[in-house]
Amino acid sequence: MTNTSSQSSQDSLLIVAPTPVPTAPAVGFVIIALSFTVVASWFGYKKYRTHQRSRLLKRQVAMLEAMWRISSTK
Repeated sequence: MTNTSSQSSQDSLLIVAPTPVPTAPAVGFVIIALSFTVVASWFGYKKYRTHQRSRLLKRQVAMLEAMWRISSTK
């Protein structure tokens, strides 16, 4: 009797939880989420670059207009 109880306690110590295996829906979700993130960040960067370029051009135009005003008063 004691043999059985000690053996069952040893068996319970030997049980190892299986490692989780990714399922097809989980892998599909990760692939779709990553591709969506890449595309969204590409469009966001493109929009950011457009606004940045616009600000730069506006500053350059303002500087040229200021130079033109200075040179036209002389």
